[in-house]
Amino acid sequence: MFNDPANPGASRHTLRDIDPGTRRYRECVETPRHVRLRGGFFAWLRAGLLMLLVCAAAPAWASKAIQFEFNDIDGKQVRLEDMRGKWVLVNFWAPWCPLCWAEVPTLNKMHKRGDLVVIGVGLDYGPDADMVRTTAKKHGLEFIIVAGGSRRDASSPYRQVGPVDFFPTSYLYDPTGDIVMFVPGQVRESKLRVFIDDWTRKNTKKGGGR
Repeated sequence: MFNDPANPGASRHTLRDIDPGTRRYRECVETPRHVRLRGGFFAWLRAGLLMLLVCAAAPAWASKAIQFEFNDIDGKQVRLEDMRGKWVLVNFWAPWCPLCWAEVPTLNKMHKRGDLVVIGVGLDYGPDADMVRTTAKKHGLEFIIVAGGSRRDASSPYRQVGPVDFFPTSYLYDPTGDIVMFVPGQVRESKLRVFIDDWTRKNTKKGGGR
């Protein structure tokens, strides 16, 4: 979901993922009927250019996943290597992003149910390090929480995952540790389920992953 604090009415859903059978990219672009882009032609042009940038960047991060290592807000180490065999969703959000909170019930449900491990990384919250903990508690985030600092910071955890030009943005890792889906926008449980079921079915036929 493209969103900007200076223009909260501008939004666009995009989904780009990898076909689990052919490993080729496919694209689905949605603009919900209830969403309107303000600013006329130039707003649409800006959204279109941003979408092209996202699509152009996708093959680079998808070709090789970094084995990320984070520390959650309680100081506990969070490593992708320790989650082998599980689906992992790394979800990036910002305290000023109201659209980020609409997907929280879905993320909480999937994490609690064990469908996948959800890691929420707060970004761009300013100098107050407690902002991430406070915001996560306020909006009821019930999964792993990481304070990611500013996107301008060279050591920010997001640099171990991939580009974050939209809020919310999520990356899905398969049980072998590969990034297989990039979601710049709100997570849709139905889309994740279809993808995961398809991946599981095809990889079961092949004898499983690595």
